[in-house]
Formats: sequence, C-alpha cells, structure tokens
Amino acid sequence: LDVLVNNAALTAMSRIGFAAVPDMPLAEWQRVMEINLSSVYYASHVAGQIMREQGSGSIISVSSVHAHIPNALTPHYDVSKAGIEALTRSMALYFGRFNVRVNAVAPGPIVDPQGAGGDFFSPEERAAQQRNTALGRAGTPAEVAALVAFLASDEASYITGTTVLVDGGFLLRHAGMQDGS
Repeated sequence: LDVLVNNAALTAMSRIGFAAVPDMPLAEWQRVMEINLSSVYYASHVAGQIMREQGSGSIISVSSVHAHIPNALTPHYDVSKAGIEALTRSMALYFGRFNVRVNAVAPGPIVDPQGAGGDFFSPEERAAQQRNTALGRAGTPAEVAALVAFLASDEASYITGTTVLVDGGFLLRHAGMQDGS
C-alpha cells in the first residue's frame, strides 16, 4: 500500500444540520464527527499498520479552510476539519521514523465545472466566495487532485506533518489582508 487518501466528508452540500452549539442535536454532532473525523482515524489506523511494516507510504487527508475560519452554525464541520489537521500532525510525528509521510490539504471555494456534484450555493453566494479569494475565482477539483498527487509522489519526500492550503488566497482575505487596490 503506497498511498491512502482520506476524502470522505459531510458538507453543506450534503445537507448537514446548521445550528449553534446549544441548538445542535447530539446525533447530528456525532454523525458529522463519525464520517468526517473518525473515518480518517479508522482508515489511517489500518493503512498505517501496513505502511509501518513496509517502511514507506503516504497518508493524505482532506481538511478545509473551515478548520481555520469557523462558522457559528457549523461547529461540527469546523471542529471535524480542525481535528483532521491535529491528527495529521500527530501521525506525522509517529510515522516519520518509519518513512511514512502524513499531510493534509485544505481546499477553499471549489466549483465543479462539469456540475457533477450540483451546487448548494446560490449564484450570489458563489460569486461572493469567488470575490473573497485573492485570485478572484473558485478552484476546481482538478487543482485539488494535483496537489494530492504531488503530496503522494516521491517529489514530496521531505514534506510531512503539514496542511497545504489550496484556496486561491481565500484565507488571506478572511485574515483581513489587503491587496493594495
């Protein structure tokens, strides 16, 4: 086993419940945690045993910019993604001695140009997201996949324990950075 990519997630597009912590049903919290975070642990637990034994491998998990930019009505999603990043760092510390690299990618606004996944956001919401990236556009699934492929490759043999943003500068805009225009 050379590569594990953890990419299962419930998102706004899969109709997660939107609620603040006091109003969030416990079952909804548990559902999102189980699929978004625990699944990463379960798959990494099994793959990690194999990779440790063979002395090589790469584990890549998909996080989100929402690990860094919380939303009052999606605490379960935000925490699950932040948890992925913490688990990534923890696993990297352990697995490094076995030549197993562990990283995460954190996409920002992504739109499928083929429309295969549908779009949860209204055209106005999608336009606002795109304006809020430094590049002025949403990313594509192919751009995220290219980063994952790089992290899985030998060209990334000295990269471990990090989360790489693939967000077109979305996080910069939300950090209050100004572009000087």
